[in-house]
Amino acid sequence: MSIAFTLVATDGVVLVADGRTTSVPIGNDPDAAPKTDVAIKVTVAPYGLPFAIAYTGRGGIDGTPMNDIVGGFLLSFTDTALAALPLGDLLANLREHLHQLTAAVPAMYQDGTSEPVHLLVAGHRSGSEDLEVWKSVGPKPEQVSRVDNHLVFCGLPVAQSDGQSAEDRVLVLFDDEYRVRQSGVWHVEDDYYLLRDMTMAQVVEYAVAKLSADINEDPEPYTGDGIGGVWRLVSVSPTGATNVDCFHIGPMLVGDARPAGSPCDES
Repeated sequence: MSIAFTLVATDGVVLVADGRTTSVPIGNDPDAAPKTDVAIKVTVAPYGLPFAIAYTGRGGIDGTPMNDIVGGFLLSFTDTALAALPLGDLLANLREHLHQLTAAVPAMYQDGTSEPVHLLVAGHRSGSEDLEVWKSVGPKPEQVSRVDNHLVFCGLPVAQSDGQSAEDRVLVLFDDEYRVRQSGVWHVEDDYYLLRDMTMAQVVEYAVAKLSADINEDPEPYTGDGIGGVWRLVSVSPTGATNVDCFHIGPMLVGDARPAGSPCDES
């Protein structure tokens, strides 16, 4: 499983995505071996527009990296056309584009109906301060939906880990409501949301520290779910100002001795 998720801040939204891909096609050997730890799984909108798109499930299609595919799709629009397109419609169009590409590669399908790429777009329509988060979880139009939540996941299983999943671990790290419910106490205070008073810069710092510590303490849920490597955190503000941070959070491939949470040489 790849993982991507959103963290909403006071001044925008942060998209978080890991960088691991595996060498085994979807649905095969549960012990899929890491192929790379540096795949780019989030694309920033061109023309200074205030949104970004994350994707999980495939590092590429027929040899072309997903970042190149998504970036090329966005650039097929003029700046005015892309700015005028509602984010939900944009995601639906991208989903259809990827569906056509994968349909030409039958080996990528499990059963003829599954879409091997899940999508998550977060940001703002041009000129609006209202945050929108949309996700696509399959090839059907009705599987594109808007999600009004501060913590939205986008993932596609490759292997199942024993016990707690990586998504469960991330929920524990960033969502007090989940933590309270897991403890069996159903009363949730109004301030359950951990990050609601943080800026995007503070969210990035907090997320890197929490993920690094959790992965360093127990990497198995992440490794078992095919998650790890270089993580990218993309901060998107309503004005279109975008910042991309890159960190070696891990788990890393064998032989990479860089400390968890160390920044990348590039972003």
